[in-house]
Amino acid sequence: MSSSKRRLLLIGLALTVPAADAFENDTYDWLAKPAEASRLGPSDPLEFARIKATGNDSEPLFAAGKEKAMIDAAARNDLAAVDALIKEEVNVNARDEWGVRPLIHAARNGAVEMVRVLLDAGAAPNVKGGGFTPLTAAALNGHTQVVALLLKAGAMVDMKSDNGCTPLMNAALMNHARAVEEILKYGPDLTLTNPERMTALSIAAAEGQSESLEAMLKHGVDPNLIDRNNNPPLFWAVFRGQRGAIRVLLEYGAEPGTMAVDL
Repeated sequence: MSSSKRRLLLIGLALTVPAADAFENDTYDWLAKPAEASRLGPSDPLEFARIKATGNDSEPLFAAGKEKAMIDAAARNDLAAVDALIKEEVNVNARDEWGVRPLIHAARNGAVEMVRVLLDAGAAPNVKGGGFTPLTAAALNGHTQVVALLLKAGAMVDMKSDNGCTPLMNAALMNHARAVEEILKYGPDLTLTNPERMTALSIAAAEGQSESLEAMLKHGVDPNLIDRNNNPPLFWAVFRGQRGAIRVLLEYGAEPGTMAVDL
């Protein structure tokens, strides 16, 4: 048989096969059935936007049922409910649609006993929820006992939250001096900086948080510590007009250099 005749025979056979049967694998059905293609992709514009932004066509699994009950009970500090759910071996690290986990709620609320119960049940001290670590959630709200519990349980002292700040930076920012003191016991890296390239000491100076500033200086932090902007804390205190912070820094040996300030 000539090559031209073989070509015509193959074309004829192909035309006799229904398009739907040409692809046995469902993965390729949409090629033969254009009308079916829509069911394989997002029909919701919001879903399409999410996939386009993240490249992820699989939604994360969120807590439901007893896991959701665990999160809710921790949020309202219901120890009895949490104890009962732990006995049923409900996941203590489940997260809600906002990414918040039971330990984050407890740390943020300063619920010392709840934090202890969750940690004993296996709650992870370094898993973020809603962008924050449990340690930062406690530090931001000045819950010193919770800060101490988390650090003792292995919380990473320098782990940054999604705002780009370490627990020490966040505690200093909110002027929670006792939380600052507790964090300092665990040897944080004092040279780390936030997205504005400022150290914890610079942040406290710039915001006029004199108590937190003094807590760090009493601990032995260099009052002339340069941040990644190449500025010492005194620069920020002067620049922001924070007279109380200026006095504290000078008292602990900050070098005024060429900066003259009328106190």
